[in-house]
Amino acid sequence: MKHTARRLLAALLALFMILPLSGCALDSFLTMLGFDVYNYRGEAAVAAYGPDDEVTLKLKGFLGRLTVLSPFLKPFYGGKDAADSCRDAVLFHMLGDNFARYAGNPVLLEKARAAYPSMQLQVLIPASDLETEIYSMFGGAERITHQSGELFEYLEDIRSYTAAMVPEEAGIEVVVLRCEETERSYRIWFRNMIDNLTSPEYLALFVKRDDGTFWCKYLEEVR
Repeated sequence: MKHTARRLLAALLALFMILPLSGCALDSFLTMLGFDVYNYRGEAAVAAYGPDDEVTLKLKGFLGRLTVLSPFLKPFYGGKDAADSCRDAVLFHMLGDNFARYAGNPVLLEKARAAYPSMQLQVLIPASDLETEIYSMFGGAERITHQSGELFEYLEDIRSYTAAMVPEEAGIEVVVLRCEETERSYRIWFRNMIDNLTSPEYLALFVKRDDGTFWCKYLEEVR
């Protein structure tokens, strides 16, 4: 909250400086404040990839971590929005990747059981770990909010997530329809499928990092 308040205050104090600016000057000013204002939509494609190409498979693997039980996704724009849309899915895959770590932390488990004696706690994922994962996956400078979802409950007193029962992954298939690269980004069009359920078509935009990794700036439904 304090971090967000400081950002809002800085923006308000800068309002009189922004008003005279336009075009490139305004973009530069917002970039200085930590906002990504680059027009990725306006970039021309420089390469296209098939469903089995390495770039496509990397992006497809990322997209597979955005859902657990349902093929339907909630569109998002930016890290905070993505956290609200995909929190349970991200936590689910974090637990699957590091089960021993999140089920075998005796110090944190002892602290949690003291704070919540009526709960049978076996798994704990620190909120700080989720924040790191969200920033890695979705970028952004805003602090994410923490709250309980359908699969994971947030324990505010110890700033951790737990789950009484974690379901098995449903086996949702990501079907890539189109994938292309621009100078600064990747764009991928896809649908999710499971059994007789097929999602709408989605477009996800990934921004390249200098180290060769990428983060997802937005996901939208194609209409």
